Amino acid sequence: MKGSLVDRKTKGETNATTTLKDVNFLMASAKIENYTKQTQRERTLLRSAMREDVEFLRSEGLMDYSLLLGIEVLK
Repeated sequence: MKGSLVDRKTKGETNATTTLKDVNFLMASAKIENYTKQTQRERTLLRSAMREDVEFLRSEGLMDYSLLLGIEVLK
């Protein structure tokens, strides 16, 4: 996710294996209730991973950061 909506929608047909972009994510989360629902443990783990990534990038003098978010539905 880039944090921008400019040219951030996948073109054409999509399916379960298509890598989507920011606008696709926003559209799906508006249509599907609890699309991004997480447990407290999952939120804690995600935030911890993001903090570690940011600290690594900071230590390397880098500031460009894109988030690759994967959502897996377990049944």
